[in-house]
Formats: sequence, C-alpha cells, structure tokens
Amino acid sequence: MKRLLALVLAAPLFVAASAPRAFTIGGSPFTQAEIVDARAQPDLDGKAAILITFSPAGATRLATLSRGLIGKAMRIELDGRLLAEPVVRDEIKDGVAQISGNFTVPEADALALAIAGKPPLSDSLDGP
Repeated sequence: MKRLLALVLAAPLFVAASAPRAFTIGGSPFTQAEIVDARAQPDLDGKAAILITFSPAGATRLATLSRGLIGKAMRIELDGRLLAEPVVRDEIKDGVAQISGNFTVPEADALALAIAGKPPLSDSLDGP
C-alpha cells in the first residue's frame, strides 16, 4: 500500500489547459495578454465578424503596425490559417479591430475564444 501511495504522489499532475494560439496581424504575433476581449459580432444576414479589443500595449503595437501598412494588405492569421487580408485604409488608433469574413456565429465564437484564450467579457455592468 505504501508503494502504491508513493507512485501516486510521485506522478506528475497534468492540467488540461489549451496551448496559446499563434495569432498574427501583418506577420507580427500578438499574445493573448495583449488581447482584452474578443467576441463574435453577429450581422443581420446570419453571418458574424470578430471584434477584438487590445490592451494598451497591444493597441500601441497595432497602431504602429497599421500605420506602416496603409494602402497595403494586412494578413490576419490564427495558427497559420488566413482569417482575413484587408487593405489598411487608415491607422488603427483606438485599439479595436474587427475581422470581417464569411463566418457563421458559432465559427466566430470559436475563433474569438481561440484568439483571446478566454470567453468574452460580460456585457453587464453588474459583473459575470
């Protein structure tokens, strides 16, 4: 019995956690720590976009990156999968970006969760 207990105590603990995803904008990786919120934004036609709100540090990086790509395509990828490739018309100064695509609402929900690494923030001011 003591031997079995020793084996159980010596066994490593595995925590089921999802690995961080590789989210890049214009070839520049953004960490989940730089993303405050990501959520599906349903449209009237049943499709959805993904709305991403960046931290102050992420917003500064996004502004610098977008300023350098004005008039050029900006690839947005998750784990090497192209999500969108919009042409930048202006610097993204407010730290909020929208990825428009032909996503269903469930696809946009799943992508937003993968990008942020956490569920969207509550819409209620009363808390979760």
